[in-house]
Amino acid sequence: IRKVEPFAENDYNFAGRPPLRADLYRYSDSTYYSIIDLHMKCCDSGLERRKNASKMLYKYISKELDNASTEPSTSPFKIIFKIGWKTY
Repeated sequence: IRKVEPFAENDYNFAGRPPLRADLYRYSDSTYYSIIDLHMKCCDSGLERRKNASKMLYKYISKELDNASTEPSTSPFKIIFKIGWKTY
């Protein structure tokens, strides 16, 4: 349905590759999904950048979930999977 780069203007902590969010719709059961693809910095100053990126993404997802629960008509995306999530 759409694609979004939530941190395109602030991508330093994502090693210049901001997360890509894809919002999808499955016709078979009329369900909306959001998938976020993420690249984390691995080398040099990677640890601090990964910590910062994790915090930024956590806040973004938390805000999206809050918006979906308080304003369900504005966001049909109800199903979110967090895989391998750890904040520092």
